[in-house]
Amino acid sequence: MGVNRLSLGAQSFDAALLRDVGRIHTPEDVEAAVRMARAAGFENVSLDLMYALPGQAMNQWENTLRRAIELSPEHVSVYSLIVEEHTPIAARAPEIPDDDEVVEMQRLATALLEEAGYRRYEISNYAREGFRCRHNVAYWKRAEYLGFGAAAHSFFSGERFENPAGLEDYLAGRRRENRKRIFSAEAEEEAILLGTRMCEGISLSSFRSEFGRDFPAGREAAVQKLVEGGLAVLDRDAFFLTERGLELQSAAVLELL
Repeated sequence: MGVNRLSLGAQSFDAALLRDVGRIHTPEDVEAAVRMARAAGFENVSLDLMYALPGQAMNQWENTLRRAIELSPEHVSVYSLIVEEHTPIAARAPEIPDDDEVVEMQRLATALLEEAGYRRYEISNYAREGFRCRHNVAYWKRAEYLGFGAAAHSFFSGERFENPAGLEDYLAGRRRENRKRIFSAEAEEEAILLGTRMCEGISLSSFRSEFGRDFPAGREAAVQKLVEGGLAVLDRDAFFLTERGLELQSAAVLELL
């Protein structure tokens, strides 16, 4: 039917941690799913992993990474848990790894995955040659996309909007929600926020073509501060964050905006 990529939410290969965050699958289920995907002919499989889980130790995270690599997916996404308010995890107020441990977990992921042939191309994404996730890259480059299904988000004709979250409202064709037209100034901020997530950074020529002016365009002092601090590089046609800069991307973006 034209589907050529399968992304599986493995999250962890520690059964106790999976149960603790409310997942109903087991590590063995993930391994079986990958085997079935290969048997069905999928040549492009991605695994999603999560770190900074409640009570997660570094050795547990390393084990998850190594078991994921053993399954030989073409792509791996690695996300740090964010505890949102009014969720079951937040209600329990669990002890989660501190900021220093979170950074060490992310560094371990980068080291092990790159050693296994997965190149980091975005803060949370790693891929073998030729297997970058095209729809992920489209988000970071502000390309248009349409989301189908309840609560799906879209960006089309300069507008961001979302479908109704309730299934009945969606099936009834109720109007799209939270429509927001993105004007030039906000689009420029989005380009910086999203572009600095990519390891290749912001293309200066593309920025000029889209917005009619050169980057850093009034942000020279902030750019200089980031470059001198070892957090960013500005070369002939790109502005990108260093490895350390990617660890502090939110702070870097605040400087730029």
